[in-house]
Amino acid sequence: MSSSKRGVSKGEIADAYKRFKGHEFETPVQRFELEDKPTPQEQKENLADLILKQRDEITTLRQQLEQAEARVAEYQKSITAFVAENERLQAELVQVEDISPSAILRKQAEAVEKCETALSQIPGAMLWDMDQVQSWLAGEAQRLRNQADELEKAGGEP
Repeated sequence: MSSSKRGVSKGEIADAYKRFKGHEFETPVQRFELEDKPTPQEQKENLADLILKQRDEITTLRQQLEQAEARVAEYQKSITAFVAENERLQAELVQVEDISPSAILRKQAEAVEKCETALSQIPGAMLWDMDQVQSWLAGEAQRLRNQADELEKAGGEP
């Protein structure tokens, strides 16, 4: 082997050139990326899977939207019925003939009890916690009656 100034012969350089001619030098990371890159067919399949998952999610979201819209419609019906019943009860309350404070309190208690009965008959009332609502209304009616009793006992009637 003849040596050049650097210690490598021209023949060695020519041999190395022949061996590596046409080869690209890659870093280990580049080699890894090339090995893990999906084929066009795998990319198609992955996209098809993604599209199917998104379609399922859209279908689920549409169903949830329909259910929410149905609940809103029920709430609107309930509110409309409740407002109508409230207006009717308010009109009935105005028609009180005896205007003594205890009579007004008793009439209010009756109106609250009627409201309790009417609420259970409103469409969509099952959407509410009816036990809690009815319990509160019954307690309110009793509180009004107790106030009326106290007024009568204290002699606060005109």
